[in-house]
Amino acid sequence: MEFCLTSEGRVLFGPIKYSKTQFAAALAHHGIPADLLPAPTPTEPLQLHHLRLLPVTDLTNQPEPAAWYHTGQPVLTVTDTAVERRCPVTPYPFSHIDSLILADISTAQDSALAVLEQGYTEREVKSWHQQQTEAAAWSLDNSTPVPLLENLAAGRGVSVAEVAEKIQAKVQQASALTGLILGAAQGAGDKIAELQALDADDNLPDDWFDQLQSISQTWRNNWPPELLKATD
Repeated sequence: MEFCLTSEGRVLFGPIKYSKTQFAAALAHHGIPADLLPAPTPTEPLQLHHLRLLPVTDLTNQPEPAAWYHTGQPVLTVTDTAVERRCPVTPYPFSHIDSLILADISTAQDSALAVLEQGYTEREVKSWHQQQTEAAAWSLDNSTPVPLLENLAAGRGVSVAEVAEKIQAKVQQASALTGLILGAAQGAGDKIAELQALDADDNLPDDWFDQLQSISQTWRNNWPPELLKATD
């Protein structure tokens, strides 16, 4: 906890974390003996002759996400029991916040796409293209040579038809999720690009902050839980 040395409603020293040595030096400047200070951190305000040692209470209203806001110099208000600290908090300019959102979207997109590869080794992932190609070709013509699928089927003791069917089902599922992820990210990017164009023409709407906030909060609304969990 931080403390201040105060006098008549004014802060003379602090706020800093409690240190008997540092506060003793401040007291000495005012001719007050250091032995009035406790060694451990005080648990309540202390009266030190005409001075008071008060804990600091931070009352800054910090909205989320904190990275969108600039925190100004603190204003200290001395009360009977504490020094209240309030910092003015204002949004950063559009050109700063939009870049933060785009970076978050890019990170979330990559994390979501990585979910589609979870549970598979790197070598398995590298074989997906050939698996897809052979499965599609075999489905059109059962006489097409499909060495990868034939060996996968033989190793599992199943037919090539079963392997091809499973691969195509997985391809459709992965394609649908990939489209969902990329579409959401690109849609959000398009909305931000529209605002960027308006900003470049000095026509940025007054509610630009609300629009950015809405984009940031809603662009993944139609994602399934497993993708949301991976990007939270």
